[in-house]
Amino acid sequence: MNITPLDLLSNFSKMDCYDYYDSETRLIIQDLEDKKVSIDYRTLILTQIDEILAEESDKKLSFVELLINKQSSSVLQNLINHLSIEILDNNEYQTVADYFKRNIGQLSQILGFHSNPEELTQNSKFDAVRRIEPKYPIREYQQSCTSDLWHLYDNEERRALLHLPTGAGKTRTAINFICEYLRENTQKSVIWFADTVELCEQARNEFNIAWESLGNRGMGSFAFYGSSSLSLSGISEGFIVAGLQKFRSQESSDKTNVKFILDTFKRDVGLIVFDEAHKALASTYKEIILDIIEKADTNCFLLGLSATPGRKTYANSEDDKENKQLSELFGNNKVTPNIHGYVSIIEYLIEKEFLSQYKILPINYDNSETVFRMHGDFENDNKLMSYLAESDLRNQEIINTVIAEINAPHPEIEQNPHALNQGIVFALNVNHAKRLEILLNNEGIKSKVIVGKTDSYQRSVAIQRYKNQEIRVLINYGVLTAGFDAPCTNSVFITRPTSSLIQYLQMAGRAMRGPKSGGSKNCRIYTVKDEDKQFNNMYNAFKYWDTSWKPKNKDH
Repeated sequence: MNITPLDLLSNFSKMDCYDYYDSETRLIIQDLEDKKVSIDYRTLILTQIDEILAEESDKKLSFVELLINKQSSSVLQNLINHLSIEILDNNEYQTVADYFKRNIGQLSQILGFHSNPEELTQNSKFDAVRRIEPKYPIREYQQSCTSDLWHLYDNEERRALLHLPTGAGKTRTAINFICEYLRENTQKSVIWFADTVELCEQARNEFNIAWESLGNRGMGSFAFYGSSSLSLSGISEGFIVAGLQKFRSQESSDKTNVKFILDTFKRDVGLIVFDEAHKALASTYKEIILDIIEKADTNCFLLGLSATPGRKTYANSEDDKENKQLSELFGNNKVTPNIHGYVSIIEYLIEKEFLSQYKILPINYDNSETVFRMHGDFENDNKLMSYLAESDLRNQEIINTVIAEINAPHPEIEQNPHALNQGIVFALNVNHAKRLEILLNNEGIKSKVIVGKTDSYQRSVAIQRYKNQEIRVLINYGVLTAGFDAPCTNSVFITRPTSSLIQYLQMAGRAMRGPKSGGSKNCRIYTVKDEDKQFNNMYNAFKYWDTSWKPKNKDH
């Protein structure tokens, strides 16, 4: 069947497409048209159609009706012949429309999306409690870290931070330690704190897989995050993943029974894990941790996880103070592997192909330095961010760079003929993300925006489409800097100015998973050259905060 997605949309008018845009998208399109940018409405509507077909609503059915009724008789006959649709009456259009209403997956494939829309919904669901009844290998350096954690525990140290670079397996290393702990400690629970649903689900899924191999008895796996309605009442043993905001809301409840349940639950906690540990110094989160430690027994162990074990760069004494406070919260114990013969664990991980060989490349545009000399605290300057978001010159350079990268042959095309370049764009703000989405789709690069207010179902569908390589670029603002695992990513585009080494490493890390971690041998990190300071040495960056922590004892 020689029908392309754009053939099916050939009779769609501008107003037909407009009906499926939100008001924000319409305003941006209008602004771009005022600037004489030619918009291809049919190309742009394709990703909107994807969302419509994946949801359960009358809107989906009405769209199918519209799409079929817009077809010429020759295209309609082509569809009938190709799909062997039986016409029982004279109304061919209605018969074909009814066929596709029953077979949304086929229509989705014809429009260029090869995943079944119904299957995608499974990615946004989770069960509240699952019984795990026991293939979870860990690498040599991960085992070394686990041994170091047990060395601290056996010497009655009760706080530590596990420091591994993004993509090196912090979660897997920690889960191994947790399973060992639970095997040896009955009637004890482990609580894992994280501040996003993605991080929570990653941790819980890892534990569920690991315990099947490493467990020695049935074990409860509990989800206390997102839309879960789980009660902590009666949980005295198991693995609990808790969203920080959800747990905090329980802590602030003035109901007597809620406080009683929490206090009872805390008594049985033997191990606390805090993901993205550099955030633990925030007063509300720190209070939660210390209260559990106080109410649990004296052996309660606090384990932090981070690729960036600091709060600030060392710009002044106050920043240094915050870094020292973070170190003190975790007992001044930082566990990280030292590999003999290597300058850095990063060098080792790249050589062994656990991490990707990276290149940091600039995106240059003319008036950047002039603009930034006019602003001091540029990261918190909303007017400056808005100015940059609407800069046609800057945006065109970004678009040109993304198009060139995505359309280039994949570096490993000879080994894998189906390999495609895929990238994540970190935008300045929501408006900028939407603007880049429109411009990229208008150029034929299938792209999708994810921001903080994106519905969890839509977010799940977009991410799965991206992992299936149906969407080539994910554009986001404030969402995918941490806890997002898509090894197909081999480029990132950092279009938001930052002087934060923490943020920069988190963004760059999205592309750095190597072949042995399911990713690519080579990756590229593109940065808009807005400010003078550039982070371009991952070896030095990984060791940046070492002076705030106690030197590792070499004798064990």
